[in-house]
Amino acid sequence: MLRADSVLVKNPVSENVVYPKQFKENVPSRYKGNEFDYSVSKPKESFGQKLMRKINKLLQSIFGETAFTKSLEFTGLLIRLFVIILVGFLLYFIIRYILGKDGNFIFGKKNKKLDLNVEELHENIHEINFPESIAGFEHAGDYRSAIRYQFLFILKKLSDKKLITWNPENQ
Repeated sequence: MLRADSVLVKNPVSENVVYPKQFKENVPSRYKGNEFDYSVSKPKESFGQKLMRKINKLLQSIFGETAFTKSLEFTGLLIRLFVIILVGFLLYFIIRYILGKDGNFIFGKKNKKLDLNVEELHENIHEINFPESIAGFEHAGDYRSAIRYQFLFILKKLSDKKLITWNPENQ
């Protein structure tokens, strides 16, 4: 014969000793307090809800109980619209200020403006002493101008070898 599991038998057989559980005294009084209060509480009001409630009280104190329910809903809609437009303008001006002119306020540094005598470069490219000018710029720490003059020196060499046609008007 097959023996069924002890849970399925009407009188289960177990080798475990059953120990009855005793509850401590004053159990209900131990579970009284705010942390054990599971009743439904009133949700917290947001700033907009508080503002609308105060506006409603103000209107009712001035005009009394009249048909302001529809106008209060309309006023709430107008206030929300005004706040959204105000926040939009503030965000626009903040982003515009952060980006600055050409987006260089946070995301990069502005390049220094060069004071180049463009007329001198157009007319005298074959008469400028480029190695001396480049060395002078490097000694002064103006590497941007030194690189520019190095580029013009290369253009002058290519023009002298007739590999390119130098036309200062089409830069």
